[in-house]
Amino acid sequence: MSSQEKFGTYENLTWTLPQGAYCDIVVDATAAVGRVIFDETSFLGVDGTDIKLGEVITVDQGQVKNITIYNAASTGPLTFLISFSNAIHLGAVALATALMVSIAL
Repeated sequence: MSSQEKFGTYENLTWTLPQGAYCDIVVDATAAVGRVIFDETSFLGVDGTDIKLGEVITVDQGQVKNITIYNAASTGPLTFLISFSNAIHLGAVALATALMVSIAL
């Protein structure tokens, strides 16, 4: 969940998705504007026509946005950068861990 005290604070992590895997990221901006960036790859698939790799995805205060990302590489695991406020971190990592069990191969 995003919060005003986390404004301007980003954390960068490198994630890896196995071949054929997907993950749902939930940006909870009910308390404050939420932001997330996916970068450093050209094979990360992101559902949604308004989302572009390397650009800040902003979720307006009061909204919750679900973003499905997937490994769109033809073979092998995919490593990419995800940058988000610390407030978003816990929910995204917990959700990613839970969904990695249900990899779509």
